[in-house]
Amino acid sequence: MSTSTFKPYDVPNNIIMIDPKSSTVLPVSHMRRAHESAFTTPQRSPAQSPFSTGPTIPQAQPDSVTQTSSKPAAPYSHRRKPTMQAPFVGHHQDFLTIVGEDSRIRVIAQDPEGRSIFHEAGVWIPSTQQIFITSNRLDAKVFRDPRSGLVKGLVDMHLLRITKDGEIEYTPVSPTFALPAANGACLYKDHVLVCDQGYGELQSSQLSIINSSDPSSVTPMLNNFYGRAFNSLNDVITLTDPRPDAKSTFYILFTDPQYGFEQEFKPSPCLPAQVYCFDPVTGETRVIADGFTSPNGIAVNAARTKCYVTDTGMIHGSGKMDPSRPGHIYVYDIVFPDDIAGGPSLVNRSVFAMADCGAPDGIKLDTKGNVYAGCFDGVHIWNPHGTLLGKM
Repeated sequence: MSTSTFKPYDVPNNIIMIDPKSSTVLPVSHMRRAHESAFTTPQRSPAQSPFSTGPTIPQAQPDSVTQTSSKPAAPYSHRRKPTMQAPFVGHHQDFLTIVGEDSRIRVIAQDPEGRSIFHEAGVWIPSTQQIFITSNRLDAKVFRDPRSGLVKGLVDMHLLRITKDGEIEYTPVSPTFALPAANGACLYKDHVLVCDQGYGELQSSQLSIINSSDPSSVTPMLNNFYGRAFNSLNDVITLTDPRPDAKSTFYILFTDPQYGFEQEFKPSPCLPAQVYCFDPVTGETRVIADGFTSPNGIAVNAARTKCYVTDTGMIHGSGKMDPSRPGHIYVYDIVFPDDIAGGPSLVNRSVFAMADCGAPDGIKLDTKGNVYAGCFDGVHIWNPHGTLLGKM
C-alpha cells in the first residue's frame, strides 16, 4: 500500500495536476511497454509521454486531502488526458502561478492538409504586426527544379497577421535561391535574422537578413567559420553588451547541428556541432560552446547573465530516436571580459533539465526566469532551478 499526501489547494478545471510521488516506483512491464510504444515500434507515439505516469490529483476537499491506493500507478493512457478544455498538466503547485483558471489555448492557424508548416522561428515583427514562421521539412523527396533552380519539398515560410476581428491572415513566403531552407530566426533591427540551412554543396548554410517590408529581399550576413562551411544553422538570438564603453552594442549567438547531412540534403560536415558568437561590427566569429550531439534552441535570461542551449541529439535527422542520447537543456554563465577586446564567453556549463518526453527544441524564458521549451508532448515549463512545473 502506498500513500501520497497532498497539500490542499484549489485546482481549476482547465488544469490536470499530477502527483510526482505516484510514479516513483513502477512495474517493470509498464516501463518496457512505454519504451516500446514511444521509441521502437512502427506505431510509436512519441507525443504520448511514457514517463509522465501516475494518477491525477483530485480537487482538494476540506475533509479529504489524502489519497491512498493499493494499485500500481496507472499508465498515462489510463489517466484523464489533456483536452482543449483542460490543456494544462501541472507537476508542481507553482504551475498555478503561471496558468490560471482563465488560461486557454487557441488554435490560430493550421494547414488543411495537416502538414507541419508552422514549425520554427515564430518571430513577432512590430512594424508590420506580423509573425514570421518557418515549416518543418515538407516532403521526403527534396529536389532542385531544373527550370527555376529552386529547391522543392524542403521548407516553406509564412507571415501571420491577426486582424482586428480576430481572424488570421497568413501569407506564404516562397523559398528562393538565396534562402532555400529557413529554420530558426529572431528580430534584428526591425527585420528578421534567419538561420538558413542551405542545400547541397552550392548553397551554404548561413545567417541571412529578411527585409520585413519586402520578404523577397534577402541579404546574407555570415556563411563560414574562417573558410569552413557551417553545417545546418538552427537557431539564433542577439545578446546586448552591458559594458558602457563597448565597441559593439550587441552580439549574435547561434547553434549549428548537423541535421542537413543527416537528412541527406547537405554534404558531410566540415565542423563539429557547436555554438558560435558573431560580432557584426568587427566580423569576428568565435566558438563559445561545444560538446553537443545536436545543439538546437538557444535563449538568455532577462538579466543577460545566463544562456540556455538545448540538445536534441536523441532525434537523428533520419527520424530514428535513441532515448540514451541527449534530450537536455544546458545552462551557462555569460561572462564579458573587463580589460580586453572581445565578445561574451559561456562558462560553467551544467545540466539544467532533461525532458521526460522526447527532446526540448525551441526555448524561451519569461521575466521571472522560468524556462519554456517545445517538447514532444507540448511546451514544458521549468522554474529557474530546473524543477518541472508543468506542461501545456
